[in-house]
Amino acid sequence: MKKNLLVCLLVTVCFFFIKTGYAQNFPATEDSIKTMICKKWEVDHALMMGMQIGKEQGAPDMVFEFRPDKTYTATSSTDKDKHMGKWEVDMKNKNIRLYARDKHGITIISVSPDELIMKFVPQDKNDKESENTQLVLKIKS
Repeated sequence: MKKNLLVCLLVTVCFFFIKTGYAQNFPATEDSIKTMICKKWEVDHALMMGMQIGKEQGAPDMVFEFRPDKTYTATSSTDKDKHMGKWEVDMKNKNIRLYARDKHGITIISVSPDELIMKFVPQDKNDKESENTQLVLKIKS
């Protein structure tokens, strides 16, 4: 009896963590994605191997502006140039891919009304740091 109760409790706890703690946040339709992301977003902090890394004092502000025509602009407070690119929605894998110069470099893995989470796409197989780094963006005020 105790064993059955323990198994039920364990299954319930696992289900709860899967549904709440580790579920990817992604809208159901492409239109809702456009509505949510077509704004100016600023990098708030980074996540490296699950640890939150705050923005260092004096670090440049990074801003991404997404437009409904599936283009985006990335700017930095220290760089005068605007970097242009395109974005595409992958509903099957529940992510958004960002392309700069026709090269896939960043994937948005989570979308909510007030937060985006981006993950770098390593350009080198041995680049484990980029693979384990995420950027958390908030709406630019």
